[in-house]
Amino acid sequence: MTMRLLWIVALAGCDMVSDETVVDELRVVSLRTDAAVFTAEAGGTVRATVHDPDGRPVDVLLWTCTGDGCAEAGVSDAPVALSAWTSVQSAPDAVWEVAPPAGVDLAASGPAQVWALACTVGTCPVIDAVRADPTPGSDAWRAAVDQLADAFDTVASLPIANTSAAFRVVPWVALPPGVPAPPAPSIVRTAPEGALTIPSGGRLALRVAVDAGGEAVTVYPSASDGGFVEAEVEAVDGEAEVTLVAGVPDDPDRGPVAPGTVLRLWIHAESATRGAAMWQEDVTVGEP
Repeated sequence: MTMRLLWIVALAGCDMVSDETVVDELRVVSLRTDAAVFTAEAGGTVRATVHDPDGRPVDVLLWTCTGDGCAEAGVSDAPVALSAWTSVQSAPDAVWEVAPPAGVDLAASGPAQVWALACTVGTCPVIDAVRADPTPGSDAWRAAVDQLADAFDTVASLPIANTSAAFRVVPWVALPPGVPAPPAPSIVRTAPEGALTIPSGGRLALRVAVDAGGEAVTVYPSASDGGFVEAEVEAVDGEAEVTLVAGVPDDPDRGPVAPGTVLRLWIHAESATRGAAMWQEDVTVGEP
């Protein structure tokens, strides 16, 4: 498999940053799966990276919909428990094991829509409805299923403030016994070694390697403060070298970035058919 090298330059104290890449409100930074597909035999694993700059308790709801609606909606004669996972976010990633839905012809139903919804606690009624774990077939169960099945409308009806949602499409496949699902891309930092530090007003060059099985990779960077400028991409001997700039511009009210400030950087790498990978790490602002 080809290893694609992405060169990232991080900068503290720069004015040329994109507001779109700074995570200055609650956001689902990344939604991805451990494999490129869900299998009819074993399902798959979903991971959502959620960040709230204010550090508030955040509810995270993950669910899948198959075909024209959620899988449960197509099982009228044998209601099943909700195929949704919910928790209060307390770790960098929310992780959910997706089981193959019972009573559904996955080969005929098409790919799954995987959804992640993050809300400050008490903001999103659909999360409360799922957490109540209604009895399959009950009115409460049907109401929750209808909300999950109409995911776009449900998300659109929520307040913009204190909520964030993301979705991706993941194929369901039937593999021969013993044949593993193709893995999603992987991403690791290869340089520099050790903890990351950006000198105040200075730069940090770092390198990450993305293994996407030879596929092209699109990179979506985010930062907990400051932001990134657009990436400069150059193809070199079949590999991709991407240069980014991250930084925290001086604020008239805040002044220069104080040494000791800890920022969070994320790089979501998306391939054409293999899914996505996420790199996330803290970087400390040092002395000028």
